[in-house]
Amino acid sequence: MRERAAAILKIGSGMSPYKVAMKSLLKKRKPDTVYSWLSRFRDQGIPGLFHKSGRGRKPAFAPKSAEDAEEELQTIVGMSPDTHSGHPTRWTLQQIKESVPWRTNISVPGVHDILLTARY
Repeated sequence: MRERAAAILKIGSGMSPYKVAMKSLLKKRKPDTVYSWLSRFRDQGIPGLFHKSGRGRKPAFAPKSAEDAEEELQTIVGMSPDTHSGHPTRWTLQQIKESVPWRTNISVPGVHDILLTARY
């Protein structure tokens, strides 16, 4: 949002969108990108500069929703580790990862992040 707003302000002060895209932002952008920001700003005003919902990188544990993934991990963690891993006393993040069917889409740190954000 900040980068888009800065581009619009520079264009408003007289710079061409092409020059803004190539030299005036934190990183070089395609001119078409800056032109699309300008077009959306003209059509929608400031709300046109915000990211639209559903855009951007999807969670690593897709296609499950975050709530479904969290619920499944909580169910597994609530079980005895020996039912899944053969280790009788405690879970490790790697064992939890190996116990979920969608594990190919998630890393061990990803399991950690899901458990950290779990609502108890």
